[in-house]
Amino acid sequence: MVRHALLVGAVVAALGRATTSVGAVDTFDTKAVDFAVSFHGQPSGYRDVAGFVMPRETLTIDAVGGPPGDYTIKTDDGELVQLAPRKWKWTAPSSPRSATLHVDGPASKDVMTVHMFVMVPASQVKNGVLNGYRIGEYPAKPLKGDPS
Repeated sequence: MVRHALLVGAVVAALGRATTSVGAVDTFDTKAVDFAVSFHGQPSGYRDVAGFVMPRETLTIDAVGGPPGDYTIKTDDGELVQLAPRKWKWTAPSSPRSATLHVDGPASKDVMTVHMFVMVPASQVKNGVLNGYRIGEYPAKPLKGDPS
């Protein structure tokens, strides 16, 4: 009888742990929004996204998928022009730095932050040194001919 009670107690405890584990899966945050933003031909639906551009580079940004409604982008960095309800042209700042764009979807919880890194042109590297830091030389020929 005692052995039976211990066995039942162990089963109940195990079921309790299994239920807790299943509940934890339900609350997992994917860090995604209900739409995607596409630039450089790559869509992303995460709340935080990063990209790399050169100074004054122009980038087309599209809001793709997602629910119907108004989509907006706000930034204090570079120049932003809306081309269509879900399409913008962004020109990066003229100097290297990080730039932030906030993309708002129709649902209040759907806010994406795009972190754009405006890079330093390779022409700024002199004798393997960039802004006082030794970084080495850029290869004269891209690896496998891939310019990116």
